Amino acid sequence: KEEKVSGNVKAEVKDSTDDLCELSMEDDLLLLREDEEEDFGVKLEDAEVRSVASNQSEIEFSSLPDMPRELDPSTVLPLDALLAFIYFDLNFCGYLHRKDMDKILLTLGLHLCKEQVKRLVNRVVTQFVCRYRSLRYSRQEGTEAGLGEEELAGNLHFLRPLVSCTKSTREAQSTNLIPYNGAVLNVSKLLEKAEQTENSRLYLENKIHTLELKLEETQLRFSSTEASNKVLTLEAQELQKRLTEMEEQSKASEKQKSQFQRLLQENKKRLVPLQLEIQRIIEKTNNCLEKKEATSPSVSSN
Repeated sequence: KEEKVSGNVKAEVKDSTDDLCELSMEDDLLLLREDEEEDFGVKLEDAEVRSVASNQSEIEFSSLPDMPRELDPSTVLPLDALLAFIYFDLNFCGYLHRKDMDKILLTLGLHLCKEQVKRLVNRVVTQFVCRYRSLRYSRQEGTEAGLGEEELAGNLHFLRPLVSCTKSTREAQSTNLIPYNGAVLNVSKLLEKAEQTENSRLYLENKIHTLELKLEETQLRFSSTEASNKVLTLEAQELQKRLTEMEEQSKASEKQKSQFQRLLQENKKRLVPLQLEIQRIIEKTNNCLEKKEATSPSVSSN
C-alpha cells in the first residue's frame, strides 16, 4: 500500500512539475487574462513579472514556518524549467517568491483558477519561496512529448469554443498588447496615460502662465510702491528740514523774548524813580498853585 501511495504521489508530482515547466517556458501564451488586465495591463514590467522581492536577503525567511513540500527529491526537471526560473529571477538570487510564481502562472493565458495555481506552487515552495537551485535538472528528451495536449492547455478545453470571435479577439489582443523586453505592454492604457500626462502638462503650463502674470503684476505694484515710497521719503526729508528751521527760529525768538524781557525790566527799574520825581514835582506845583490862589483873594479884599 505504501508503495502504491508513493507511486501515486510521484506521478502527481511529475505531472504537476511538467505542467509548471511547460507553463513557465511558453512565451507565446504569456498574455493577460481579461479579468487581470486591469492589474497587469500596464504595470507588467520586468521588475514585476520577475522576482520583485529578490533584492531581499534570505535571512528574512529563515524564521518563517516551513510549508509542506510534496515534490519528490527523485523528480528530475528539464533544463527548460531551469532557464525559465533564471529568466524570472531578476538578481539571480536562487529563489522566487510564492506570489511571483502565482502571478506568472495566472498570466500564461491558461485560465487556471487560483486553487489550481496554489496546488502547483505548493509542490515547489518552501518557506514562501521556491529555491529552484536545489531542484534536480537533466536534459531529457521526450518529456514534452509525454505530456498530453489537455494538460498543456490547462483549463482551455473547459471554455466554450469561440470560432467567430477568435480572430477578432486575437487582433484586439495583438493591437493592444505588445511584447517589449520580455514584458507585455498595453498600448491603449499607455496612450491613455500619455494623454493624461499631456493634459496635466497643459494644465501646469497654464498654471505657470497665470503665475507669471501675477508675478508681473506684483512686480509692477512693487515698483509703483517703491516710487511712492521714494517720493514720501523726499517729502519727509523736506518736512524734517522745515522742522529744524522752525525749531531754530523758535529758539531765536525765545532768545529775543528773553532779551526784550530783560530790557523791559531794566527800563522799568529806570522809570520808577523818574515817575516818583515827576509826582513830587507835580505835588510841589500843586502846592504852589494852591498857595497863590489862597493869597490872591486876600489881596483883592484889601
